[in-house]
Amino acid sequence: MNRDKRVAPVIPMPDVPADTVLESLKNPNNIVPEHTDQCELPSKGQYYHPTNVLCGQEYIEIKYPTTKHQDILLNKTFINNQTSIDKLIEAVVANPAVKMNKMLLGDRNTISYQTRINMHGPMYKPRFICPFCLEKIKDITIDLEQSRRYKYLPSVSEMEAKGITVNNIEGYYSFSFGIGFIYNFCF
Repeated sequence: MNRDKRVAPVIPMPDVPADTVLESLKNPNNIVPEHTDQCELPSKGQYYHPTNVLCGQEYIEIKYPTTKHQDILLNKTFINNQTSIDKLIEAVVANPAVKMNKMLLGDRNTISYQTRINMHGPMYKPRFICPFCLEKIKDITIDLEQSRRYKYLPSVSEMEAKGITVNNIEGYYSFSFGIGFIYNFCF
C-alpha cells in the first residue's frame, strides 16, 4: 500500500438548507444559528402569574441538543448536586427570559421529554433488573411519543370536579386536595 496516496473517507452530511449555509457565511463570526423546535406546554400557559413570560403561551421554543448539552448531563458536579436535568432544561430553552424555577413541573417534564426525544429518538430501551430474581430484563421498548398520557393541564372546573380546590389570590394560585393538604406556588 502506498502511504503517499491516502484518501480521506467520505462522510455523508445531513441535508442542510441553503439559506442556513448562506446565513452562516454572512455572519462575521461564522456562527451557525441554532435550530429550534416548538414544544407544546401541557399547561397551555394557564396558572402562571400574569407577569411570567409563559403566561398564556401554548408552546415554548427549545434548541436542538448538541454535544454541549450532552456534556451538561455528563458533568460530575451537576450529577452529584442532582441538578443536571435542571441545567439541561435551562440550556435548551431558547428564550433567556424563561426562568426554570418559575415553571410548572409538568411543563419542565415535557421539555425534558422532548429534549430526550430530540437527542436519541422516540424509542427508549430501558434496562431493568427484576427486584425478586435479579434477572436483567432487556426486551422492553418504550415509544416516548406514545407514552405521553396527559398532554394538557386540567381546567379549574375539571380540577374542582375531582375534588381539588383552586384559589387565585392576586395572580398566585394555591391548590388544596385530600385531607387539609394545600400546595401553594407562585409562577
